Amino acid sequence: HAVLDPLTGEIKAEGAFSGYIEDIPRTDKLRVLVFNDSGSNAFAAATYNEALEAQSALGIDSATAYAVSGDAFYVLSGNVLRAYSATLELTKEYELDDVYSDMTVRNGNVYLLGYNTVQKLVL
Repeated sequence: HAVLDPLTGEIKAEGAFSGYIEDIPRTDKLRVLVFNDSGSNAFAAATYNEALEAQSALGIDSATAYAVSGDAFYVLSGNVLRAYSATLELTKEYELDDVYSDMTVRNGNVYLLGYNTVQKLVL
């Protein structure tokens, strides 16, 4: 993969990964590229600084959803929600009361969507 400068088109960062970019969740404080390796059906996340240089990386097993809020990266895996710092270090793990398939983070809360249920989790 290559990260291009939006103004000049110049390559700012390069890396080898046998998958595709799944998403780029970001805020003013944090930008995370989430890659999907279709061969292993696994995810990897990487953070980049303002110069678009890779700063940290994280392998994500069985992720069902992910989001960025402030300077934190959240990964939902079934009934576990993990919070990571801007350097992708695990900072907190939440054991949930059910298995959830999607989430959104708003105003310091995580809203989790499950089968016929929605849960609000205060961060």
